[in-house]
Amino acid sequence: MSSKVIILGAVVGGLSCAFELLKNGIKVFVIEKGNEVGGLMKSEKFKFFSDDFGLKNLDNGIPEVYRFWKRLLKEDYSPIELRTGIFYNINVLELEKTHEGLRCGMPLRLLIEATLDMVYS
Repeated sequence: MSSKVIILGAVVGGLSCAFELLKNGIKVFVIEKGNEVGGLMKSEKFKFFSDDFGLKNLDNGIPEVYRFWKRLLKEDYSPIELRTGIFYNINVLELEKTHEGLRCGMPLRLLIEATLDMVYS
């Protein structure tokens, strides 16, 4: 008899659970009520930029969790610096002083590359 599992919610936890179960030969059926997967880990696009909603940090400080995401996402996994702000009326109100101003906390090289990419695309 083969095992079958139903997972309610295609959020990060549900998808990572499905990944591990499938890897171990267990049949999985994921049910998501929304139109997109990922739960609160999503971005909304507005004109030429996008804004992130929800917590985007997959690394919660537990070594096993870090190794899981690194193994799953490989070179696409990159830890991020946590920042706090409020998206209101098409503006981001920064609560971290390091993210204020033109650079918004970006390294100068990244700002230049992003600007050139935007101008020439």
